[in-house]
Amino acid sequence: MSEHGLQVGNPEIQSVGPIAFGPDDVLFVADNVSAQIVALDVADVGDDAAVDAFDLDGVDERLAAFLGCALDDVVIRDLAVHPRTHNVYLSVMRGRGDAAIPVIARIDHRTGAISEVALTDVPYSKVAIDNAIEADDELLQARAELDATAETEHLDADAAKELFLRHEERMVRRELARLEGEDLARTVELQTLLTKIREAQQEASGTAR
Repeated sequence: MSEHGLQVGNPEIQSVGPIAFGPDDVLFVADNVSAQIVALDVADVGDDAAVDAFDLDGVDERLAAFLGCALDDVVIRDLAVHPRTHNVYLSVMRGRGDAAIPVIARIDHRTGAISEVALTDVPYSKVAIDNAIEADDELLQARAELDATAETEHLDADAAKELFLRHEERMVRRELARLEGEDLARTVELQTLLTKIREAQQEASGTAR
């Protein structure tokens, strides 16, 4: 995957939020705690497959059994479908609070079998969203409130996704404001990311309707 700038290592993912597929087997993962976007090679070895119906009923119970935890400890953040194999990918937090563990789960769309995507020793690249986030009390508070809302207010998947996308948009806009056009390459990179977030927001809004 060197053509995409990915190198094998540990991306040190602390949380998983919105996810989306890019080219080939690259999955983009929003890590809200670390304020970064991580590109992972998920190495989906499934065959090319036609689109067909997939039943997600009871998926949280199945994930709890797979992860060996209580149902209340399974927090599904987002869902993405592999564009070639049509396997289903879920970003999941196992547990609550500081003890929560990030998980990317893959569900075979034909058999329903669940497997876990490696988050260490994997081809990856990452980009920080906000270099000064630790010093920003206002944004830290917003992030904490967002996580608490998603976990405790019983939001459905569409509402939770819109919340996280708004959070990601705010983070990108804050860094763009700090740059003030001084770093052209970084500004272009962030503007591209902002466009993708807006497109995802429009898609999520359409799904919610």
